[in-house]
Formats: sequence, structure tokens, C-alpha cells
Amino acid sequence: MASAFNFSETIFDYVPDPVLVISPNGVVLFANKVSEAFFPTLSNSLVGKNFAEIIGYDDLISRINDFNAMEEKIQLGKKQFVVYTEPIHKDQSLAGYILFFREVGTVRARPDEPCFTSSFMNIYEKVLSVVPVPMILLDRDSRIVIINDEYAKFLSVDKDEAVGKHIQSIIPTSRVPLVIKTGVSEIAQRFIYLDGREAIVHRIPIREKDEVVGCFGMVLFKDLDELKLLAREIELLQNEMNYYKIQLKNIHLAKYSLQNIITCSAEMEQVKKRAIRAGKSRANVLVTGESGVGKELVVHGIHLESQRRDSPFISINCAAIPENLLESELFGYEEGAFTGAKKGGKVGKIELAHTGTLFLDEIGDMPLAMQAKMLRVLQERVVERVGSKEGKPVDVRIIAATNRDLEEMVAEGLFRADLYYRLNVLSVHIPPIRERTEDIPLLCDHFLSELHAETGIFAKFEAKSLALLCQYPWPGNVRELRSIIERILTNMDNNRDAITVNDLPLVILNKIERNRVEGLQTLDDAISKTEKQIIAETLKVTNYNKADAAKILNIPRSRLYRKIEKYNIT
Repeated sequence: MASAFNFSETIFDYVPDPVLVISPNGVVLFANKVSEAFFPTLSNSLVGKNFAEIIGYDDLISRINDFNAMEEKIQLGKKQFVVYTEPIHKDQSLAGYILFFREVGTVRARPDEPCFTSSFMNIYEKVLSVVPVPMILLDRDSRIVIINDEYAKFLSVDKDEAVGKHIQSIIPTSRVPLVIKTGVSEIAQRFIYLDGREAIVHRIPIREKDEVVGCFGMVLFKDLDELKLLAREIELLQNEMNYYKIQLKNIHLAKYSLQNIITCSAEMEQVKKRAIRAGKSRANVLVTGESGVGKELVVHGIHLESQRRDSPFISINCAAIPENLLESELFGYEEGAFTGAKKGGKVGKIELAHTGTLFLDEIGDMPLAMQAKMLRVLQERVVERVGSKEGKPVDVRIIAATNRDLEEMVAEGLFRADLYYRLNVLSVHIPPIRERTEDIPLLCDHFLSELHAETGIFAKFEAKSLALLCQYPWPGNVRELRSIIERILTNMDNNRDAITVNDLPLVILNKIERNRVEGLQTLDDAISKTEKQIIAETLKVTNYNKADAAKILNIPRSRLYRKIEKYNIT
């Protein structure tokens, strides 16, 4: 309940008389500054104290509960005060009371409408004057009782001259008289003023003993452009929230385990063993292999094999994010760090991965300047947001992956040697599927089953078409294989389930044929190749003693010299 008065605390500190908010059983929930000075207690605050004990009137709470809104004279020391009490309701139930104290002699007699007494008017006027939005208070005849500076400025009227006038003399199309007549609130209504300006307004009837005695008006948006800007802000925040929802959905779970690797090859079984060993270690890992071999799957598997399996797994593709955005994505930023920086700043991927694993995909595409900053994270275990001067300790394990030759990039000055050595503590290399063709039939069956579940299309490869797939070099590896199978199923007739050679894409068949033709050689070429190989091996056996080599080959020494020169054997 106390939180409901956070805004009121600021407003009621402008009121020159004591103001208290109490619970139904008399506990003080809020006291303005004047009250704190007026009712001295042993502690620094009235909040939490029993109201009856503070003022010495044990029966006042029961009387308030009996009458709800009331006016009561009380003696405090040598002075007499009038206490005005109004109930506070929340969700149609009593939440407490607000009490206004005024010394006798400064209080005027209350007119027929208690909510417009001079004491309350003073309070209303002070409250409305400090609120930075247009507000107005009107009596039962739709005449202006209070208009704050913001509304007077908005209407271009003199504040003092406006008081006492009928609202329709200033705003001819005002609906206030209708609200007072019907007693029905109009919340967040669009309203067009005479000068053409559009605004969103509230009109709320004021009741006293079930009778409408006035109206409260408020302009939420003085220009619909304000509302459009707010709507845009909300949309951006919604998009950002959706982004973080996606991140949070995956934050504690890697998608794949090493059991998801489809293989029967000895090479891939070794890859799985190395990945398991890497998972047991705390060291950073570098996973290498051509595009499409399944590096991401292995990285996820390493995380799930590690002690960090229940901690965040955060990934970022270094090649997919523009260089000017990569730093803020990785490191985050503080509010006001740059133009367009969102309020409150943003947490970076490194911080999100705290106590878990950060997967840097396509690490070979990380700019050199960013490599230096990542090196600091690895060395000092500290992350510094863009726009911040203070580092934040982080506990993150790095697993990086690339399809590029980082050693060669280091030699060419394209990748930092110190970062390479930091990342390459443990390495896992994944061979391409052209080097493990025994996996292709298994992968085909797996993808056919997977696509059957997605598309409802059932099909199987004939032996000849499957054999041709095993001859194709698959430059795109597993990713390309799945794409080709999906294309085949999409283009197949629905009345058959056997995938024949004719169903294979021309790009596959043409490449296989080109490789076959390029692999052929003439008889002379074959003889020359074999002859060169035999001579080279013989020279090696004889420690390049040409006389001994000629005897073994059973040819004249002069002929051997010509052959050595012809084949450029050294």
C-alpha cells in the first residue's frame, strides 16, 4: 500500500499542514514533512507507528471507521485542530484513510460540497500546480474551480481569468457538462480542439454521497505525435523484450548433444572422443572444419559435457554482425554511450555468458581491433561495457569455431597470434564428408526421416542414386546434403517413393561426370608417372648413387641421367 503513495509524497510535501495516510487499523503508512516535524516521536519517522498513540485519541480510529469521510475537532497541546478524513479505496475495498490537519482559526466553514472546502481547495491547487501535465477541476455547473499552469498554457488563457468561467466558454465542444450529467467517466478519449490540435484526455466525475458535484479533467497527450512517439518507443521496447525472451529461452540449454552426431566412421568417432575430453576440461577450445561439417553441433556437445552444462550457453556469429555493432553486442554498453543507445544501457553477450560458455562462431572473421579486446577478457577475466570506465569480473569459457586456417592468417598478420594461442589450448577438427563417405547413407536416411516428419513426403534412395551421391565431393558438406535432399523431395512426383538417378539435380550429375573425365589419363601419361616414381624410389634406396641405381633398373647410366633430367628428379 505504501508504494501507492510514492508520487503523493512529493506532492504533499508542498502542503503546509500535516497530512497522514493510515491503514484501516490505524498504522501510519505515510507522513509528509510537516507531519514529521509536528508530531515528534522517539524515532526519526512516523511511518509504522500507531496513529492513536501519536495524537492521544484512542477512539478516533473507531469513529473514522464508523463515518468514513468526517470532520473532527481535536486538541493537540495548546492548539485546536480540525481533522478532515477521506477514505481511500483500492479494488472496491477500503485501503486506508488520508487525514488533513488544519489549525482552528484558519479553517473556513465548509459549504454544501465538502470536496470544495477552502482547505481542500488549497491542497488541490498545490497538488495540481506541481503536476507537469494539464489538469483542471470543475464544479457541478461545469465552472472552472482550479486550472493548473500547464493547462492554462495549453489553452493560451490567463489562469486567474479562467477561474469561475463555464468550461464551454473556453472550449465550446467540451464534454465536461455531459460527464457531470451522466456521471460516466471518459478515459483516454481522443479530442479535437478548435485550433485543430488532437489530444488524448480523461474526464472523471467527482462524487459526494452518490451525487456528482464536479469533474476532474486531464490531458494525457497534448499532441497525438507524442502518442505516436510513445507507441514507437513501446514497439522498440517490445522488440527488444522479444529478443531477450529468445535469448533467455536458449540461455541455459544447448540445442544438441554429441549423441546427435550421425556417423559410423572411425574419424568422427575420434572427433566425439576429443569433444568429450574437451568437455571435461576447463580450457578454451578451438573447433575447426569446412563450412557445413557440423561445428556448431560439436560445440553444443562440448558444453553439455562440461561442468557448465546447467549454466548459460550464449553464441554469437562474428561474421554476421557489422563491425561497428559487434563491440556493443559482445561487451554491451552504458546509457548514453552513443547516439541511439537505449535508456539503461544493454548487457553484452559476454556478461550474459557469465559462469557458462560463450560460443564465438566464425572467429576468423573477427576484426583485429575486436581481437585485442577479446584477448583482454581472456587474460584478465574482466569485461568493460562501451561507455564505461569500470571493468566487471566475468567467469566465461570460450569455445571458438572457424572454417578458416588461423595459422595461415596469423602468418599473414590477419589474426593475432596471442589470441590464437589463447583459443587453441584444445582443438577439435571435423573432417569433411568427402573423406568419410561411409557416413553419407546414414545421413541420407536421417534427413529423409526428418523431412518426412516436416513435409509428410516419404521416399528412399535407390542403390545407384545413393552410390552417385557418395561420389560427389560435397563442398557444402552436411548442410549441402540436407539442402539437396529437400530439393529432391520437393521436385519428386507424389505417386512414387523411390529416388532414382533421374531425380538427382544436374549440378550433382555434371560434377561427378567432370571429376570422372578429369581423372582419366593417356597410357603415355600413366607410364611416365609410374616410371618417375620407380626411378625416384630407386635413387632413394641407393642414396642417390646413380651407378648402383642404373644396375638395379637394368638400364645404361646415360639413359638414367636423361630420365632424371626429364622428370626433374632431385
